[in-house]
Formats: sequence, structure tokens, C-alpha cells
Amino acid sequence: MNVIMSMLSLSLLFTTGMLINGKYLERELPRSARAANVEIGLYKTFMLLTSYYVTANRPPAGTISWQTIVQSSSTPDSMKNLALGSSWKAIVDSTGGFIICAKLDESATSGMTQLMQPAAAAQSVSSGGKNYLWYGDAGASATATQC
Repeated sequence: MNVIMSMLSLSLLFTTGMLINGKYLERELPRSARAANVEIGLYKTFMLLTSYYVTANRPPAGTISWQTIVQSSSTPDSMKNLALGSSWKAIVDSTGGFIICAKLDESATSGMTQLMQPAAAAQSVSSGGKNYLWYGDAGASATATQC
């Protein structure tokens, strides 16, 4: 009797799990949204690691590449294997403020508003035939064109 009840319980759990998974799969994000979500996660991570680097190396004014940050002792070992391209860099001013330069997919840039203060709105600047999207205060616009 116990064996039959156990088997019945397992089959109910399995069936319920299948139904839940089936419903979940219907609500998955489209591929482009998932890719944008990954890019936003990488952006958040790079922002955090840049903050660690700037705090540990004051005043590090200038351009800091991903290679420099990844080799720093301020970067946790668990994050040193991130595959970020050479376009990822930070431009740091003498006060320790920084902007992050990275080539992101257009759908990822639209999701950046989730990272910013409610009052921050996306701004765009054109320079040298390139368009730059930036968030932050007015001072960031001049720095954004250095990317």
C-alpha cells in the first residue's frame, strides 16, 4: 500500500511539474529580450567592478580597459573569466566619477533605464558620425563622446 501511494505521489508531482513547466515556457521572453537581459547583467557587473577598481586605485583618472580591471587585485577571482570585448572600458575623472563605454545591442540600451535613478533619462549625443546614448548628469555628455 505504501509503495502504491509513493508511486501515486511521484506521478502527481511529475505531472504537476510538467504542467507548471509548460505554462512557464509559454511566458518565456523572446530571444532578443533574453540577449538584452544578459547584456544588462554584464553592464551591471562591469559597473560594479569599475567601482571596486576606482575605490582601490584613487585617483585613477583616465581610460581604464577591461584588461586592466580584470588583472586588478580588486576584481574577485570569480569574475575574472567574464568574456567582455575590447570595446568595454571606463573613463574616470579626477573625482572618481566614471562613465562606462560599451557597444550594446539597441534592445539592451532601452533596458538601461532599469539601472538608473527614476529622474535619469536617456540622452543622445552625436559626434564624428557616431551616436552615443548616455545616462546621468549633464557633465557626462562631454565624456560620452570620448568613448
